[in-house]
Amino acid sequence: QKESPEKLSASRRRDRNLPKTIEIIKIDTVEAEDAKFNLGYRENGHDLELINSGVNLSFYDFFLDSAILEDGDIASFFSNMSMEIDKFSLALRDSIHTVNFSKVTLDTKSEEIVFDDFTVIPNDLNGKRGLPVVDAQVPKVSLKTRSLTNLQRTGDLLVKELVLLRPEIMLYMDQEQDTRSNGDKEEQLTPDFLKSLSISDFIIRDGSLVLKDKSQAKAMNSFQNLSITLHDLHFDLAAAGALNQKFYLNKDFEFELSDYEVKLPDSLNLLRIGSALLSQDNLKLRDVSFVPRYGPYAYSRKVGHQTDVAEVEVPEIILEGINVEKLLGDNTIEAKIARLSNAHALVFRDKRQPLPAEIHKGMPQELMMKGILEVKLDSLIVENAEVIYREFPEQGLIPGELLFSEMDATMSPFYVLKDPDQYPHERSRVWAEALLNGQAPMNLHAELFYQPPFPIQVKVGVGHFELPMLNSILKPNVFVSVLDGVIQGGRWQFIADENVAMGSMTICYNDLQLRLLDERTLKRGTGRKGVLTFVINNLAVRSNNPRKLFNRLVEGSIYEERDKSRFIFNYLWKATLSGLKGTAGLGQAKPPKSARD
Repeated sequence: QKESPEKLSASRRRDRNLPKTIEIIKIDTVEAEDAKFNLGYRENGHDLELINSGVNLSFYDFFLDSAILEDGDIASFFSNMSMEIDKFSLALRDSIHTVNFSKVTLDTKSEEIVFDDFTVIPNDLNGKRGLPVVDAQVPKVSLKTRSLTNLQRTGDLLVKELVLLRPEIMLYMDQEQDTRSNGDKEEQLTPDFLKSLSISDFIIRDGSLVLKDKSQAKAMNSFQNLSITLHDLHFDLAAAGALNQKFYLNKDFEFELSDYEVKLPDSLNLLRIGSALLSQDNLKLRDVSFVPRYGPYAYSRKVGHQTDVAEVEVPEIILEGINVEKLLGDNTIEAKIARLSNAHALVFRDKRQPLPAEIHKGMPQELMMKGILEVKLDSLIVENAEVIYREFPEQGLIPGELLFSEMDATMSPFYVLKDPDQYPHERSRVWAEALLNGQAPMNLHAELFYQPPFPIQVKVGVGHFELPMLNSILKPNVFVSVLDGVIQGGRWQFIADENVAMGSMTICYNDLQLRLLDERTLKRGTGRKGVLTFVINNLAVRSNNPRKLFNRLVEGSIYEERDKSRFIFNYLWKATLSGLKGTAGLGQAKPPKSARD
């Protein structure tokens, strides 16, 4: 039976009627241009506005489900969101900081939020006691959350990873005594909708960080090319906790610094660090160098008097058991062990320059008790180092040099303090061994005492080597060449204090033969020098010790008054040289008659 046209028309109209309720809405893309974005929250019955700004807003894979809507899970309404904001500014509830950014992108599938051109601007550098003040510019901030829904429901923001890319951060900190909290009297700093913040991994990549003291607004530390990783951070934002540097350093963390360079206060030298990795209680430095800003000759002319020009390269330095709080808080290096591996040092002195006038060089102990920074090490260990000492003589044409290679050394303890009255140790012990010019095995044991007259007890041993290998320093500097001779072994010991060094030396050698050289050509001296060469070898210098006659072993006495304008290495060398002269028959060193009387 056919239905009438009227009934068919009515049926079609019913088919086109919308359902009484819409359970699900799906839209591929929702865009809003030049829209207004408003974000607020309710606290204690009052509506408070957080954001009110013009935006360009896009939602992708928009999905509106009545069940989700009823559940209040806003983050499930879309898979991705992009929002561009012109001159966005958000004043934080702490009344100190204002946050700005130009664009925010939210991906609900990966639960990642990205902010572009993110800045934090303080309006007060003192802030609240116990809380740091942040002044930061960050080109890109990436935040991966564990659950946006959890934030809505509980006020707890769980962050898997927070990455700041190339940030420039200034952090104003309280001094330690100023970080006390007022407890219940302290006002609540955050709104109820964000009560706590937990961050699994907080990462700074290729950033700069300046730590400043709130009270003085001066830099306590500055770091460029800095990477930082902090793990398992938890902030109770509903209360005023003492977020000083102790809070961060009690966590699992890593600080990495690369390509660090600083001009030292004398403006003549640079300190460079290829990379520094600070993790827990260890600091690892790579490619560390101390270099002069001028060449060795120009450096000496710049200073205007004789000085040691040092160039040092250390591929690796490891500080074990370092006190990180002391390092970052008050610039004190305090560790159990500092280990320097494969260091190379070149020390140059130009003796053609005049001696410095009225300069007093203290004993090493004095310098360690009056340092410009504080270093506290249970042990300083040097492994496989190489040291070259190069000296241009006053009357010579080319420099001479000595090489100490395969050097291992330990000093324990090693303390440098600013206040001599606080020096905690009576003595330090030093042990070292090396090869002189790659051939002669040497070892040293020393004790340094930290009470006036600051004595140093020195014991040195040397093994078998050919004497001509010393010509690298003898020919250019004293115009003498060793033609033949062998050291069979020897030992010497002396005590050197701030006034005088005294001791004894026993060196066994055979067949010593010398030649005087022409100062300009460094070739065999003729004429008067030829005669003097004959006299020295046959009448002055003894060719053997023990002497051939009666096989008598001659002990050389060591006596040297200290030149207080020269540093300790010159003092120790001259003390050793005084013993060598006595052993070789050139006269025993002894105190002047007035001192003996």
